[in-house]
Amino acid sequence: MVETIYNRLSSVLVTYGILYALSASDAKADRDLRFGPTYTAGKKDTYKFISKKVGIPADEIRTCNPTIGNKLDGITLRLYDVYVVVKGDYISKIARKYGMSLADFLDYNPSMEDLNNLPIGYKLAIPCREPLKDEKPRRENHKEDDVNGDKPNKKPGIKPGMVKPGRVKVAFPSGLELRIVTNPELVGKGKYFEGSSDSYPLLEVSQRQLFKPVSKHFRLAELLRVEEKDCIGKQDKPHVYEVGGDYYFKYIRLDPRLIVLLEKLRKNYGKSLIIDEGYRPPLYNKCVGGGGPHPKGIAADLGEAGYYFTNKGTPRLTKLGKLANKRFSKGGRGFGSTTTHVDTGKSRGWCYGLNRKQCKRLRK
Repeated sequence: MVETIYNRLSSVLVTYGILYALSASDAKADRDLRFGPTYTAGKKDTYKFISKKVGIPADEIRTCNPTIGNKLDGITLRLYDVYVVVKGDYISKIARKYGMSLADFLDYNPSMEDLNNLPIGYKLAIPCREPLKDEKPRRENHKEDDVNGDKPNKKPGIKPGMVKPGRVKVAFPSGLELRIVTNPELVGKGKYFEGSSDSYPLLEVSQRQLFKPVSKHFRLAELLRVEEKDCIGKQDKPHVYEVGGDYYFKYIRLDPRLIVLLEKLRKNYGKSLIIDEGYRPPLYNKCVGGGGPHPKGIAADLGEAGYYFTNKGTPRLTKLGKLANKRFSKGGRGFGSTTTHVDTGKSRGWCYGLNRKQCKRLRK
C-alpha cells in the first residue's frame, strides 16, 4: 500500500516538474547525477573541504543545511536538490528559474554529454532554493548618454589583449585557444560579422568548444548566447548554433583582457555573476537596440544570479556596481538597476535606468 502511494506520488512529481530530493541510494542508481545528494561528514571534514571534494560552493552546502553548525562529524549533509525535466524545458530556462548562471548549471551537472538532449524525466542537480517566479529579466536601455555620465577620457583605456602579426590563434586564461578568422565573406564590409578598425579579431568557435571554460568561473557560451531570440531570423540562422533551446553565435570577437578582469571582479564579488550578453554582431546589436562596444568584443553586461526576479526594478546592484567601478576604472562602466555594463574601451562611466541620486550612490 505504502509503496503504491509512493510510486503514484513520484509519478505526479515527474509530470509537473516539481523539485524533490532523492535518497542517496536512489541517486547513486541514477546515471543522470554525478553523485548522491547527501554526504556523511568525517571527523576532520569542514564545509571548505567538502566543497573542494564535491565541487559545490561551501555557501551553497550551508544553504542546504540551515540548521547545522560547523561541527560536522557524523552528520549527513544535503548537497543539492534534484530537478526533473518536463516538456518545454531547456538549459537557460532551468538555470534562470533557480538563479544560476550557465557556468553554475554546467558545474552542477558535469556529466551531461548531450546538451541538446533533455528528455522528460531527466534528473538534474540544482542548488537548494525555491524556484523564482519570473523567468525573463527586464531588458534595460544601455545607452551611454544617460544621467551623470563622465566625459570620455581622451587617454587610451585598458590595453587590449593584442594579437601579434602572424598569430593564427588566441589563448584565454583557461588555456582554451580559438582560431582567428580573416575570411572577407564573414568580416568584410557589410558582412554579418563585420568589424571596425578597433575591433578584436573574429574567432571561430566549434560546437565542441562552445561550452568550454575561458576562465575559472566563466564559460565561452556565456559570451555568445543570444538573449533576444526574436532577433534571429532567416539571415541569422546560418551564423548560430541551436543547442538546448538557445542560440549561440558560431564566431566571436573577445578580448582576453576582458575575461581576466571579469574573473577578478567575480573573485572580488564572491558570488556567481550572470552575463546578460557579451559579444553581439552588428546586425543583431542593431535589432536589440543596443549601442556601445559589444560588436568590438570588449564588453559584457552583468547581473547577480537570481537578481532579476527578486529585486526587479530597484537599484540593488550597489556592491557589484562599486566593485566594477573600481576594477574597470580604466575602461567603461555603465550602471543600471538590474545590470552593470563593463568594457575594456576608453575610461568613461554613465547610468541607465536610474535617477541622479541613485547613480551618485553607485558611483561613490
